[in-house]
Amino acid sequence: MKRRFVVLLVILQFIGIFPVFAAERIEIPDESNGYIVKLKNVEDKSVSLFSAEGERPDHNLAFVQTLSELETLLQSGSVSYYEPNYTVKLLGTVNDEYYGKQWNLRDIHVEASWQAGLLGEGVTVAVIDSGINAKHEDFAGINILDGVNTIDGSDNTEDALGHGTFVAGIIAAARNNGVGIAGITDKINLLPVKCFDDTDEASILDICLGIYTAVDDYDCDIICLSLGTPQKSEILEQAVDYAADNDVIVVAAVGNDGSSELFYPAAYDSVIGTASYDASGLYSSFSQENGSVFVAAPGSEIFSTYIGSAHAYAAADGTSFSAPHVAALAAVARSFDPAMPADKFRELLVATSMDAGEEGYDVLYGYGKIDFQTFVDALFQPEQPAKEGFQDVPGHWAEREIGYCVRSGLFNGVSDTRFDPDGSMTRAMLVTVLYRGDNGGLPAAEGGKAVFSDVSDAAWYYDAVCWAAENRIITGYGDGTFHPDEAVTREQMVAILHRYSGAPAEEDIAVLSIFSDYGAIAPYAAGAFAWGYKAGLIAGTGNSELQPSGSATRAQVAALIMRYFKRV
Repeated sequence: MKRRFVVLLVILQFIGIFPVFAAERIEIPDESNGYIVKLKNVEDKSVSLFSAEGERPDHNLAFVQTLSELETLLQSGSVSYYEPNYTVKLLGTVNDEYYGKQWNLRDIHVEASWQAGLLGEGVTVAVIDSGINAKHEDFAGINILDGVNTIDGSDNTEDALGHGTFVAGIIAAARNNGVGIAGITDKINLLPVKCFDDTDEASILDICLGIYTAVDDYDCDIICLSLGTPQKSEILEQAVDYAADNDVIVVAAVGNDGSSELFYPAAYDSVIGTASYDASGLYSSFSQENGSVFVAAPGSEIFSTYIGSAHAYAAADGTSFSAPHVAALAAVARSFDPAMPADKFRELLVATSMDAGEEGYDVLYGYGKIDFQTFVDALFQPEQPAKEGFQDVPGHWAEREIGYCVRSGLFNGVSDTRFDPDGSMTRAMLVTVLYRGDNGGLPAAEGGKAVFSDVSDAAWYYDAVCWAAENRIITGYGDGTFHPDEAVTREQMVAILHRYSGAPAEEDIAVLSIFSDYGAIAPYAAGAFAWGYKAGLIAGTGNSELQPSGSATRAQVAALIMRYFKRV
């Protein structure tokens, strides 16, 4: 057999290591490029067919092309484990026709968010502008919501000016579709709010109505305002403050006069004002120079989608086109952590933007030029829990997960200074955590009476247990009890979350056979475990076990909850 050496690329995803059962026949679809085999003893010379002159392959790695060859090798007893030789693709590459013209994306290292898979999924971004050319080829497959026209109260958001289409393309043009440009976050929900018709002027009333509608009717996460007026308006300030009070991240352009004059809404405290710089890294001559500048983003010679046809593109200058870069960065943040407060996003912007101009803050670049690489790196750094007094969390493997759950109001500590990450989670506490998660969209309990004989109506978890029982998330034990203070097992944890999700049970439970103790899973939990594994919510313990009957720790629950809520 021809000698093969294998180069392994480590990717941050569990792809499955298959334990060896000598008496079993292998039943794996032949969908890979052969199989990688990890041989056992380095000193064992009994297997020599995988390298020249009887020498063992590097790091005891061997390669076989077919299942029959793999079975033969397994019978020799020399295999420690094996896995399919899957194809590994580079992440972050694009094939969009005009990507070479997008100096702006390369300058701010947008590929970092693509490689991290932070594409804005589940995030709604409102573009309050002149509408969007939804029939453009680069919006095919993009989730453009049925928006609103505040000029006439209709749902006609067709763009007659081109400005809104240009802004929307920067944020969310389809990526890797072989045409046009690459949008930064093409998995977002794009909400067109039309306040301008065929001219570049609109009334403050229409803008304010657009803001309130985006917040109240669409529950948007981010608002992009590539517009402004030198007239200070209390009505407009109240509208953007209302959005901010509802934890919406509001981004606006600072203006294009190249002067120190303030433009609104960028100059309001609740808004992230965005200035422009060019391909040489210098601030654009047209960009405003004043205290409304929070950060800077590319805004000169930007190439994006346009109107006129389904294939129209154009180049343009303006802080109008700097703002959508920051709006897209906000979508990256919210796709990483849907519960990230607007203030937290502002803090990360300050911490991760690249200083330019005078040292520290200045009125040209604000706190600096945005940079997706440093921002994404900061997202994946371990986060402190919301309560700094937890002394047993820093350095724990689940520090980031615990921080997420505490900040989201799902968990509390066991005291002001202890979270007890390795302590057991009770059945009542798990149900309460899910109940706090906005009830999962499920109706509140209506019974108002004890469902289980051991759940008192005076218990702190009473409402949560009633809610979970009425929604069939929990069933209790056959004797009519719930055992609220009993430690929840890992299989109970996964089964309860699965019922909460409303997802169908996974029938292909054979996917769990990679775990040595999968046969110990109770029948009621097998489909839930398979669902959790295929959804990327569980990966087993470090020794390739599921430990279904073991007690679930508070840290393990935090990790499962964060993965689930970030997934949905």
